[in-house]
Amino acid sequence: MGVVVLALLIGLVYGYWYLTNDRRIRAEAQQYLHELTGAEVRVDRARFSLFGGIRLHGVRLVAPATRRRSRSFRPGRWCCAIGRWRC
Repeated sequence: MGVVVLALLIGLVYGYWYLTNDRRIRAEAQQYLHELTGAEVRVDRARFSLFGGIRLHGVRLVAPATRRRSRSFRPGRWCCAIGRWRC
């Protein structure tokens, strides 16, 4: 019985450490921000606190390079009338 409780306790501690590891949190944050923005994302440090949440330090976004300096689009008249940007 004691061995089972010890194994369960060790498993819980390892699981908490794995899920809140700073390297893992940083990689997850970079991936999430990349998917959200489409830009290359670099995070210097990430820290997880049970009651304080996640803190990111040194976040840098590098926009993807494009050949154009600007972009423009012309939505159709009916698109504007119904409040949509794309039709």
